[in-house]
Amino acid sequence: MNFFKLRKTKMLDDAVLNHKPQSILTVFLIFYLVFFIGEIISKVIVLIPTTIWMFTYDGFMGALKEYTEAVMAGNNDDTKFVAFINEMAVNIPSWLTIVSLISFAGLVGASIFYCIKFEKRPVRSMGIRKKDAIKESLLGLLIGGALIGLTVLIASLTGSVSIKAGNGFDFMVIIFFVAFLIHAFSEVVFFFGYFTTSIARDYKLSFAITVGSVMFSLIHGLGEEVNLILLLNTALFGAILGIYVFKRGDIWGAFGIFAMWNFGSGCIFGAPMVGLDKLPTVFTLEIDTGKSLANGAEAGLEGGFCTTVVLLIAFALLFLLKTKKGEESLSDEAELE
Repeated sequence: MNFFKLRKTKMLDDAVLNHKPQSILTVFLIFYLVFFIGEIISKVIVLIPTTIWMFTYDGFMGALKEYTEAVMAGNNDDTKFVAFINEMAVNIPSWLTIVSLISFAGLVGASIFYCIKFEKRPVRSMGIRKKDAIKESLLGLLIGGALIGLTVLIASLTGSVSIKAGNGFDFMVIIFFVAFLIHAFSEVVFFFGYFTTSIARDYKLSFAITVGSVMFSLIHGLGEEVNLILLLNTALFGAILGIYVFKRGDIWGAFGIFAMWNFGSGCIFGAPMVGLDKLPTVFTLEIDTGKSLANGAEAGLEGGFCTTVVLLIAFALLFLLKTKKGEESLSDEAELE
């Protein structure tokens, strides 16, 4: 059925230039290496400001000195020092969260370096193209806003959440919006511009998007609050991003969808987000913990069935979206099975 067919785009044509076939095992090993290097770069970006904050935190030097002296005296009881560190963790300032989001740019650097240096791929093969960049990004932001807005609406209708007043719109909300843009751009380039595209050069596009979305889910599924629904929803969200990238021939729309989903969830509606605390919020969602299957509770909206419903609708509608005119590949169609 034509409805279930996905045409390759010129983005993939650019990726196969100078390409030598690779086994899937090789692709995975390189993926983990690039991810590891990107993580190191990100950690270094975060380490310096975090260290400065720690050593200027009121009472830290005293607590560290007391603990060090106790250890040297043969007392290895670290209960008091650990309690102090936990107190610090609760009081991490917003600017450090911003640095953490921006640090994901390390993934972009590692991905682009590998693709250009070793795969001999131009950056346009990663979906980073000048053509229609602003228009596609704005469209993606609108779609992402619609998705998160519809999710909150459905959750509200189920009675699992209620919208309360937050801190309102202020300058910090704008700063976090920029940070979420950088974060989303970094992840979309890494998972879909680099990894999924690398697989699609040697395998079916359907297989490449499936693998890319599963890895997207697994790497995001790290945390105590993660549940099975969140993993499934994240994989489905990743599939939507991957298909959108290849439908449009660039990463801009998918990056906009991802950025607005995160920004809307965390900073507009104030929903819980795994790994992110104390975000400035325009509104706040009051969560009914007794209806965690619907709202995801501590796992955030992504961990609930309300998100599943919205993403399934988006996934179905995505096949009505035609490949962008002029971007069709000269190669054969790849059926999404």
